[in-house]
Amino acid sequence: MNGNMWNASFVCFLLAAAAAVISAVFRQWSRKNEKYHSHAEGRVVSIKTEPAERTDNRSEFHDRQFAVIEYIAEGKLIKVKSPETFYPCPYYVGQKFRLCYDKSDPQNFEICTEKKWKTCAALMYGTAIVLVVFGCILFLMFAARVEI
Repeated sequence: MNGNMWNASFVCFLLAAAAAVISAVFRQWSRKNEKYHSHAEGRVVSIKTEPAERTDNRSEFHDRQFAVIEYIAEGKLIKVKSPETFYPCPYYVGQKFRLCYDKSDPQNFEICTEKKWKTCAALMYGTAIVLVVFGCILFLMFAARVEI
């Protein structure tokens, strides 16, 4: 039975190493696919309303709303209009979120969303940690000659 614990702990360590490598690949894939690589915390300071353009589509009768967002980029306070207009605006005054911006032109930004690759990387990283802990427990049980 002790040999089986040794083998099980070894398999856990191998699977943990594989999960860690997969996690690193997912994280690199996520970074590679980001449009902008500089990050900042943005905050909605106001919600503005502008009239809808009724010449294009007569079925539109709502005004458009957009958020005014401020963030600090490269040591300067930047205030920008949200890239899309909505009705009603999905943001609220005081809301905070992560922004990704262009380091050479901080006016170019996008709101960072949690991408599936980052989620997969975190999941695989957590799996690796659990497998390492489980492998250590099995190895210590093997070393202590515990019989199950």
